[in-house]
Amino acid sequence: MRSFAVLALALLASIPAASAAAVDAPPAPADACDVGLAVRRIDATRVALAFWTGGPSRTISGSTALYAGDLRYAVPFRAFARERDGSHGDAVPVVVRFPRPVAIDAAIVTSLDPPARPVCRETLIPWVAPNAAPEDADDTLRAAVAGLPVQDAPPPVMLRHTCPERNASAHAISVARSMVADGAGRKAEVLVTLDPNDQVIATRIVVSTGASHLDVAALDAARRTRYATTVFNCTKLEADYVLTVSF
Repeated sequence: MRSFAVLALALLASIPAASAAAVDAPPAPADACDVGLAVRRIDATRVALAFWTGGPSRTISGSTALYAGDLRYAVPFRAFARERDGSHGDAVPVVVRFPRPVAIDAAIVTSLDPPARPVCRETLIPWVAPNAAPEDADDTLRAAVAGLPVQDAPPPVMLRHTCPERNASAHAISVARSMVADGAGRKAEVLVTLDPNDQVIATRIVVSTGASHLDVAALDAARRTRYATTVFNCTKLEADYVLTVSF
């Protein structure tokens, strides 16, 4: 008999509860923009913003909000956004430079220029950094941004400190374990849906171990594990996650 443990928790996507409202965010309009972004840290004072779109790959422009603790930077952008599955070209990132070292812990597209929908609902598709810090750029990304123009970040706005942690990625608080008789070396990936109260509301296997009894054990562990869901601008979000279980 051997125990197995949950190895990793990865955010897939986050959407707010119907009643949730972000603190210090503009009022939420009726329209929503199917555009998101990810932030990569180039060095202590520069970050790269890579945009994706649910529609066809295209050049887009608008504005985005970058968060660093209680600071909020309103950054305009013009970029080539790829389709979310990456099947039609690579995103061309936007390089933003800050006057001093900064750790961006969350970001969201706040508006798109016409002809797209001109306003985006805050908290619809936020990016929240794992472990409160953006992923460092690798050599491929550094080479890709080497010849790109750099835009300076505008002065930030200081937000009211109204919650213990303004932005936080999801994590497991306590990991449930089960005993199984075999399965050493096999892994399963479980899609876990959390509500804004940190409760598991759905689970399903997305990558099977190849053995039904191990998949059942992985689902059981995912349901009994305790989580803290993603927080964006002081608002807890309903979100989907992938839980990797190793036997």
